[in-house]
Amino acid sequence: MRQSKLGSRRLAGLAPHLLVALAAVSSLSSATPLLAQSESVAVGDLSVPLSRQRQHEGLLMVDYQQINVPGIEDIDLLGTHAMLRVNDWAYLGLGGYFPLAQGEYGGFMALGGIVHAQTNITDRIFVNAGLSFGGGGGGLSIAQSRQLSGTGGYLRTYAGLGYQFDGYALGLTYSSMEFKDSLIDDDQLSIFFQKDFGYRTGSYDKQNTGLSFLPASELQGHGAMLSFGLDNYHQINPQGSYKGDIHAADLQYSNFGPRGGYWYVAAAAGYEGLPLYNQFIAGAGKRFALSERVNLYAQVGAGSGGYAPSLIETGSGLLVYPKVSAEYRLNNTTGVALTAGYLMSVDGSSRNATVGIALNRHFGNPAAENRRGNIISGRFKGYRFSVANETVTDVSYLDVKRDDFNMMTLQLDKSLGDHFYMPGRIAIAYEDYRSYPGNGEISLGLGVQSRYLSGDRMQFFGEVQLGANVEGPIVRPAVGVELAVNENVALRASVAQAYGRDYEASSISLGLTSRFSLLEF
Repeated sequence: MRQSKLGSRRLAGLAPHLLVALAAVSSLSSATPLLAQSESVAVGDLSVPLSRQRQHEGLLMVDYQQINVPGIEDIDLLGTHAMLRVNDWAYLGLGGYFPLAQGEYGGFMALGGIVHAQTNITDRIFVNAGLSFGGGGGGLSIAQSRQLSGTGGYLRTYAGLGYQFDGYALGLTYSSMEFKDSLIDDDQLSIFFQKDFGYRTGSYDKQNTGLSFLPASELQGHGAMLSFGLDNYHQINPQGSYKGDIHAADLQYSNFGPRGGYWYVAAAAGYEGLPLYNQFIAGAGKRFALSERVNLYAQVGAGSGGYAPSLIETGSGLLVYPKVSAEYRLNNTTGVALTAGYLMSVDGSSRNATVGIALNRHFGNPAAENRRGNIISGRFKGYRFSVANETVTDVSYLDVKRDDFNMMTLQLDKSLGDHFYMPGRIAIAYEDYRSYPGNGEISLGLGVQSRYLSGDRMQFFGEVQLGANVEGPIVRPAVGVELAVNENVALRASVAQAYGRDYEASSISLGLTSRFSLLEF
């Protein structure tokens, strides 16, 4: 038993490097060439925009498990994962775990990668197995977080059986969840839900090129929206030891259906007040178009979040969040919005009035009024999505040297032209910092890059990001290079320096980048 636990801990330490390696295999296997870069016009041909793109298939999986924690209350965790298909039976993805209804674990969270295998044994019945890994932490208090989450690194393995219904699947798994050097180390049954999804991308060398066509019939679908917001949570009669406001950055993805209805997922992290306060919310809403440029949105969601319940009483972590926003569209793709809401804990005392501002980016099909018998023009925009292992060194807080530690990082870069881009980054430590788990960073900024031409082996970049970690606001300049494996895949290396009020650290990051373009109208 001791030997098997030691093996699992070693695997947990290797897991971030395993994710990068498997991502390389996935990217190389799917990097099929597209048509040459060009701007074209076709009349009466709906297939034109599709022929310039590549179809990707994926799997959304939600699982739920109850975990025995010796000496304190049990914890239940909801896992959410988005995975891309590598081949007929293998998937690779990212996800996290959040507490729901047991104990007082509001603010506990874990984020990381997942490797999943699945194959059918009949037309409807399938078997699956996999492992997820990463970092996280949380608990009733900061001190209890150390007991509950150890050094922060986790490993979950599972195997199970599922049944495929029309459009979704349900099943059971037997799983093992372990946080390194912690009280969480238990085997349990869990249930899961799955749903397939798909999306299209163009090749990276198509960025900044146009595409025009006259569709033979009405385009289907109603697009999507990505919103980045800065919110202020004003606590109403707070019962925890922290009485002030929480300033949080949030990111929301909304997918629209007929008549303005949409579903959404949103994540938020504090950058001031309670740095790295965290929450994850999912729900549904409705868009009301008041004019060509003005939209109102009303939504309600549920999820999990908080910090330590001794500081802010979110109880088990279960949250409900109704929210409204008013948007002014600057153009077809960009809007600015004012938001307001009421965030409340279901079984804790936390109640918050929220107000904020948001920048909305619209994707998908052009507006209906622009596609009735008219030639539709779109443009491919470049993106880079990077997964990396980051080693943080020369760490200093209050002029005291701290131990080095490692983080798993995710970064999305959106091209703003040949030489500029906008980076957004999230990182979670899988080793402890100042003897506590759950350290992480979130940041957003502006970057400059060397111009990319098709066939270039190297692309250089430099960026400055503003964000927060557990010590508060930070400024993070970085420089790096990407070395192309092929047109759509590159190795990535960077060095950075982070500065806070009382915090300073250097870091080196090594990873893999998926490079692609999206057709925007």
